[in-house]
Amino acid sequence: MTERPYFVKDGKRYLRRSGAWIDAQTQLTVPATLMTTLDKLARADPVLWKRCCEQDWSDAPPRRRRFGLDSEFNLVHRVDPPRRPSPTGGTRPGPARLVHRFSEKRELVLSCEIQSTWRRTETAWRVGESTVIELPRGYALRVSLGISEVQWSQWQRKYYGDWNSFDERERQVDKIVPEFAPGKAELGVVHYQIDGQYCEWRVPLLTPDGELNDAVAWRFRGRSWRFKYGDYRYERPVAVGDKSRTIQRAFQAQLEGVLNPPARPTRAPIVEYDLPLPSAGLPSLGKRR
Repeated sequence: MTERPYFVKDGKRYLRRSGAWIDAQTQLTVPATLMTTLDKLARADPVLWKRCCEQDWSDAPPRRRRFGLDSEFNLVHRVDPPRRPSPTGGTRPGPARLVHRFSEKRELVLSCEIQSTWRRTETAWRVGESTVIELPRGYALRVSLGISEVQWSQWQRKYYGDWNSFDERERQVDKIVPEFAPGKAELGVVHYQIDGQYCEWRVPLLTPDGELNDAVAWRFRGRSWRFKYGDYRYERPVAVGDKSRTIQRAFQAQLEGVLNPPARPTRAPIVEYDLPLPSAGLPSLGKRR
């Protein structure tokens, strides 16, 4: 029998089982924080991480991510019609501006028009679009794209020029729609580019054999496989008023995918019928008067 992948940390041995790490001594699943740490350490060793992925597939057959391409469903050049997004996270009902297709290299290409998609919320400008991609054998991939302003310690707003007061700055900023200069980013195997009108994500979703690409940062949760990528950048400097004052805001572009398995088959309801049992008679019958 092949030995399970294991990792030794602080003198303790942890085994890989069903997509999680367990303590070899207690046979209990480790806490979530420790599991995240062990995953990061295991990913640093490509050989160990490959063994972990193979073990996960062996332990849980339902988690295997193989589709198998056939002539009835060709992923290449497949373009589904835009769907109506749900009104959550800064979006509102209307025609979806997020479209997708598959390239010759089995890449999932997601394109979104952002120039007319910006929505002003109570706190910041946001873009939010989502769509569902139907895959073979009943699988469905829901992808969500979002762009929103962030104000963290290293991603603060930049103000240039003379501003009379803080309140004046905030009022001027709230009226300006974000605009980006052309830029690109490589997030591992995922490629991302954006300009003033469109943004595009390229995810190498499938291998030539029709399986999900292990190079994508997949995480298993519940009954679904998930991935998430993000990029931070500043917008193009925007002139305000007499053009002697400019501002720059930091934004996060995020792509999230959830691969849902086929729906479980519905079972026929179990109906119980009352069986006709012989009557035992009234309590008073059979008694001597």
